[in-house]
Amino acid sequence: MIRIGAIVTISVGLAATYIGYPIMLYEVESVLVLGPILAFTGTVGFMLSFIARAWLWTLIAASQVGVCILFFLCVNLLKWGPADAREPFAVMGIIYLLLLTPVLIFIAITAYLRRQNAT
Repeated sequence: MIRIGAIVTISVGLAATYIGYPIMLYEVESVLVLGPILAFTGTVGFMLSFIARAWLWTLIAASQVGVCILFFLCVNLLKWGPADAREPFAVMGIIYLLLLTPVLIFIAITAYLRRQNAT
């Protein structure tokens, strides 16, 4: 049950990531909404997946929290305003998605193969 809770929580964060990234490209201030969603779902997902020993999900949840911390530190330590953050956030966001997507594909293929072998 904990594993299911972890997967659902992290999936909500992932959906917010894939929906929110294009919005962030258009309106960089959207990170003020997206950031707390990712931080919350990532933190809760991390705790649940760690307890369930679902290590790939733990890694994904940790990456959600890490991206939030990175963006927060860039804005606050480098004193970035919206105009300053637009390009770096776009680059960091695309790098994050390029690294995240293959992991999600791997998880999906692995889950599919496990189900095929179980039957």
